[in-house]
Amino acid sequence: MARTTPRGLLGSVRSLVRSHWHHLAPLLALGALAAAVWAWVGEGSPALAALLVLQAALLVGVAVTGARSLTILRQGRRADQRLASVLTLSRKAARRAAPRPAPTPAAPPAPDLGPLLASLGMQRLDGAIRHEEVMEAYREVVRRQDVLAEGLQREKERREADIRRALEAWGPGVLRAPELQAAEERLTLLVNRKFEEAITENDALINLHRLVEVHHELPPAGGFAASPRTLLRLFSAASEVPADRLVVECGSGTSTVWLAEARRQAGGGHVVALEHDEGYAERTREAVRRSGLSAWVDVRWAPLEPVEIDGSSYRWYARSTWEDLAGIGLLFVDGPPGSVGPRSRHPAFPLLAARLADGATVALDDVQRPAERAIGQSWLADTTSPVVLTDHEVVGRTWFLRAERRPG
Repeated sequence: MARTTPRGLLGSVRSLVRSHWHHLAPLLALGALAAAVWAWVGEGSPALAALLVLQAALLVGVAVTGARSLTILRQGRRADQRLASVLTLSRKAARRAAPRPAPTPAAPPAPDLGPLLASLGMQRLDGAIRHEEVMEAYREVVRRQDVLAEGLQREKERREADIRRALEAWGPGVLRAPELQAAEERLTLLVNRKFEEAITENDALINLHRLVEVHHELPPAGGFAASPRTLLRLFSAASEVPADRLVVECGSGTSTVWLAEARRQAGGGHVVALEHDEGYAERTREAVRRSGLSAWVDVRWAPLEPVEIDGSSYRWYARSTWEDLAGIGLLFVDGPPGSVGPRSRHPAFPLLAARLADGATVALDDVQRPAERAIGQSWLADTTSPVVLTDHEVVGRTWFLRAERRPG
């Protein structure tokens, strides 16, 4: 048995490819389409995917043209076989007729096969030309693919070089752009300020828990609730309010529990919290009950209704929920939320000013926002109210004001 050499095996593969290339072309086209999908989805390279789709289209064209050429070649071979059969029959007939002594009629003229042979020749020539055109187009696609691959490689190397240079430019000892340096300084100041604020808030929370002697759950501070510094200042102010005066809160939540605890430790007084959200009002009542402070708190569900102040319309707590309030020693304004409308907290002072006790404290929360800051400034500038507000201090994000009744 003869041994198959690698060269012989390679020749067999080449012979198989040359004889069955029209079958391999569709398979290669499917492979090119699969590679295009992988390049688009997996590698994120639209250019390579487009090139692979073009290559698949050309392979399909090669397969179609090849199949047509093979059909023409097979038709030519069948015509050649029929012509050879006709000629063979003619020769046999002539040989059979030769020995006969009697004259034989003239044989019929041979069929004129010239047009058929010419047509077959033209078809075979056209198929060969088309085959060569397709192969030339395929070779051009391969050449362009190589050029594109080289271009992509060069672009990749250029970008890697740019990244390396950029990283080296950020190394130590390299001066930075003035804008970048200024932004870095601002960011450093902001981080330092936030860090200092966190330390201050933590100290306030520790101080607050030292002031409160409880054996029950207290809600956490911070976030949407009042900050520890605000709660500490409110706790001190609520502790100083006389027992016959009210602590009123616009909005409810964590601060309601701490204010009630301050009134409990002071030995008297009451907290009234107005809350426009009925569900949130019930959650605040539940927090008060868990803390054992229900005797010092009245959480009122106060739906919002239209109100007009100095020609401007607002939506504020229903009058029926606060018209009985009088002798307010501490007013903490932390609602309604800004989502209700612009300057939603403005009506608190114009509507409740006549109910403030002389020397009362008014605290406006969230004054880090421009809208709330403008509300506090408009309260200070109000000359029509029976109460004059003066700036006392800003603690964290809460502005504390002092209320004094006008003479007469």
